[in-house]
Amino acid sequence: MFNYAGAEFDFGNVVYAVLTECEHRRRALDPENAAGHLRETAVARLDRIGAAYTGADVYWQELRREVEQTALPRYLRMAVDQLRAERSGYSVWRRGDLLARLSFALMGLGLGAASVASTHTGSEAVDHVDRVRQLACSRLLPRWVRQLG
Repeated sequence: MFNYAGAEFDFGNVVYAVLTECEHRRRALDPENAAGHLRETAVARLDRIGAAYTGADVYWQELRREVEQTALPRYLRMAVDQLRAERSGYSVWRRGDLLARLSFALMGLGLGAASVASTHTGSEAVDHVDRVRQLACSRLLPRWVRQLG
């Protein structure tokens, strides 16, 4: 359907304006009530855009239906999921604090050392693992001693 009113009332621009308004409000909402509040925000924004629209009513009704029945339900599902993930700390162990990060780093270092050891034989593997251990200790131990001392 052709839009006579101008590019600011094209589908992409209207959806962008509506979802931007919803996204500004999303983070302040509870996941349980978010879908209803976001739907109200979207409808209010569509009403404001519709008041400024001066083109054909058929185009506006089709555009509004498409936003309310296609774009908005998809956004609402993703927005509520995102809110739940944000509230739970993205389900990262210990919410990603320093100890968790250090543990993940040490696990990665261990996996890296194991992969190096699996590609080399005998004393080469021991040399590589020993170099990694020396590098880690030479970088971390002085800092730990300064912090503890």
